[in-house]
Formats: sequence, C-alpha cells, structure tokens
Amino acid sequence: MILDGEPNQKIARYTGLTLEQIEALRKEVR
Repeated sequence: MILDGEPNQKIARYTGLTLEQIEALRKEVR
C-alpha cells in the first residue's frame, strides 16, 4: 500500500481505516 503523498482523509475514504490506524501504518513503514 502506497501512503506517501496521499492525505490521510483520502486514504481513510478508500481503505475504510481510521485516521489513527493510518498513522500507525505510516510509523511502521518508516
């Protein structure tokens, strides 16, 4: 899953994840 450059709200809409889950994923990837 490519997260770079996409706003969290857009990712949340596409994936159904919460913003908190997206932030956690970003930290794991880096």
